[in-house]
Amino acid sequence: YFLADPVNGDQVEQASNRWVYGGKVVHRRLGHLFGRHTESSVGVSTRHDNVGLVGLYPTVTKRRIGTHRQDRVQQMTFGVFAQSEVEWTDRFRTTLGLRGDGYRYTVDAIRSVNDGQGTSGLVSPKLTAIFGPWTGSEIYVNYGHGYHSNDPRATTTQVDPITGDPVNSASPMVPARGSEIGFRSVAVPRLQSTVALWYLSFDSELIFVGDAGVAEASRPSQRYGVEWTNYLNLTDWLTGELDMSFSDARFSDFNVVGSYIPGSLDRVIAAGLTVSQDQCVFGSLRLRHFGSRPLIEDYSVKSEPTTILNGEVGVRLNEKLNVSFEVFNLLNSDVSDIDYYYASRLPGEPLAGVDDVHFHPSLPRTARVLLNVSF
Repeated sequence: YFLADPVNGDQVEQASNRWVYGGKVVHRRLGHLFGRHTESSVGVSTRHDNVGLVGLYPTVTKRRIGTHRQDRVQQMTFGVFAQSEVEWTDRFRTTLGLRGDGYRYTVDAIRSVNDGQGTSGLVSPKLTAIFGPWTGSEIYVNYGHGYHSNDPRATTTQVDPITGDPVNSASPMVPARGSEIGFRSVAVPRLQSTVALWYLSFDSELIFVGDAGVAEASRPSQRYGVEWTNYLNLTDWLTGELDMSFSDARFSDFNVVGSYIPGSLDRVIAAGLTVSQDQCVFGSLRLRHFGSRPLIEDYSVKSEPTTILNGEVGVRLNEKLNVSFEVFNLLNSDVSDIDYYYASRLPGEPLAGVDDVHFHPSLPRTARVLLNVSF
């Protein structure tokens, strides 16, 4: 494409290297409260990301001709958490949890105006109540707070590294709230089934613009939906699975451009049949379906649904050796993995570019042979 640079083109290289290390320590203890059985736990966790270099570079035939942005990033998260599960009766138990998270970051940018450092923290309560079981079935209710962290560069960037235009910085930690009510059962012989209604809200969506190397804080959002999962033992050697999820995702504030969240799925369906690897001949057949997705906020442009069928067949040669043959996209479906809608320009097109759908195609029918050795 030749929209941003009509001479050299818009090809870019994204490069990064990092070290990630951390740990988690948990202490669990059994006890009693008002004569009721309890199981409590406390713990700490930490993670440190040492990003020695993360950069975005314009290229021609994969050779760098400049630097759009280049940063060194240090970020550390630290969490303290505690929870207690109390079995109040034979058919009612609760879990109460509390977690505190801290986030510290430092950004050293090639453009000093985008340098910065900061700290942030949140406290997140969580509650679960479970009623049952009755004849192999129970009802559960979950409620909790959480967050998603943002790229530290999004919190310190003051100007667009390419255009030099001022940009709005993002919050380092965006609060989220979620709730769920569900029903799970093993009452039907050979069948495990769960159905749940859920709700999730974020104070801000985050959109990363990869070709510009910046992250944009977007509008608050909410999602709700229903999920149904099933696992069925058809025989001792054959199992079936069916998972379905339907959801609605919208921005929760008013804006004339629309309320749909680009890229959000309205449905996901996964199904499969599996012949156990304990058999001399084993295999599986799996279907994966993604519904259409809005590509802009008013839903006037959307992606096509995606359906892929994968298969596998194998032979167990002995207790430690088996060979299998896998085929991805068994029907050779001409579908895309992901779609975007934005302006781009080919040579000869208007300098302002043309708004259109851009997509990454799914793999065509692809086969591979696997030799598995256990020891």
